[in-house]
Amino acid sequence: MIDRIIVAAALALTAGAAQAQDFAGEVSLSFGKAPLFSTDDDEERFSEPGYLLSGWGGMTFGDWRVFGDINVFNRNIGSQDFDSYAPEGARSIGLHFGRTFGTAYAGAFIGRNQFQSDDTPSGNGYKSGKLYGIEGQYEMGGVTLFAQIGRADMVGDPGDNAFTGGFQRVGVSTSVDKFTLTADYEQGRSPNVFEDGSGDWGEYRTLGATVDYQFSERVIGTLSYRNMDILANTEDNGTDDFYGIGIRIPFGAATGKRNNLTTSYYPGLAAAWASTLD
Repeated sequence: MIDRIIVAAALALTAGAAQAQDFAGEVSLSFGKAPLFSTDDDEERFSEPGYLLSGWGGMTFGDWRVFGDINVFNRNIGSQDFDSYAPEGARSIGLHFGRTFGTAYAGAFIGRNQFQSDDTPSGNGYKSGKLYGIEGQYEMGGVTLFAQIGRADMVGDPGDNAFTGGFQRVGVSTSVDKFTLTADYEQGRSPNVFEDGSGDWGEYRTLGATVDYQFSERVIGTLSYRNMDILANTEDNGTDDFYGIGIRIPFGAATGKRNNLTTSYYPGLAAAWASTLD
């Protein structure tokens, strides 16, 4: 059902974009290093090349806003089996809709993650899971506060590896001249299943920071860092980081202001890590 809603909304956005004077969007791409650590891999630390590709597009109708986004995180693990090394990444696609109230915004989102699971024909294939929730944003005096609360159901191997639970995200962004500084924190917990079923729990925590510099109206440079810690029932843990340099290209009516309300891919990445740490 969620897949059909997302596809229908994407088609509606495409059909209406040509007629909407305030259609806006952006594509961004960052390349860098994706260090990782796992207690399930002799506690060694590795670092692989990786990238983050993102994009969003949407329209406003008076005080109402609707937009879709997609995010792809990938690292090159070569011929390594993710089940015994680390996930190569995760992807998200989502639909957001809500209403503005002056400098405030309140809305909801639905979406899906794709993540690796050993319960696939290849053993390294991808599965899909849903997520949904509410979100809000408030601007005051050059500072933007934003938050998201949701639930994710990412089942990698039924009854064994999964992330099924709630997640929360908060963040702040501020601009100084041509610079924009953004920081956010996200936490999610799967209380009854992670590495194993029957009451096994797991959680993840992410902390991110980004510096943007606006070279021109349509070219914005970015430096970013993200730390993700994964804890599996106090038995095993992993670290999944990414730091990179990249570019953002806004189009349409987009002003270059960063879209802070994105669809998280972290629940799916956590579900993949559950299999790796098992």
